Amino acid sequence: MISGCCNIYNFSDLSSFPLTTGIYSVSGCANAKNLVGQVKRVDGGMRGRWMEHRRNLIGNNHSNQIIQNSFNIHSGDCFKFVLLEECSVDKIDDREKYWINYLQSDSKANGWNMRDG
Repeated sequence: MISGCCNIYNFSDLSSFPLTTGIYSVSGCANAKNLVGQVKRVDGGMRGRWMEHRRNLIGNNHSNQIIQNSFNIHSGDCFKFVLLEECSVDKIDDREKYWINYLQSDSKANGWNMRDG
C-alpha cells in the first residue's frame, strides 16, 4: 500500500470520489500489489473509472485476469482505490509511466500492470 502521499478510498466508497482526470492505483491489501492507470475523461472522472473497475470485478469480468483472481480470493473489502495524482490530459501518459516505474507495478512481484504505461 502507498502511504502518506495520496487520497485512499475503500472499495465500496463512491460518494467522495473526485470527478477529475489523473493517475490512480488499485491496491490489494492481501499482497500489497498495485495496478496503476489513468483517467482522461472528464465525464465521471475518477469516480466513473472506479465504478467501472468495481462493476467488472464484481461481475467476474475484469480485463486483467490477475487482479480478477486476487479479487475472487480476497473480496472487495481488501481493495483500495488510490488517487495518486491529479494532472492535465497533456501530461497524463508521462505521469502514468512515472507512477508505474515508481511503484514497479509492471513487475510480477509488485503489481498487476501488464506494461509500463
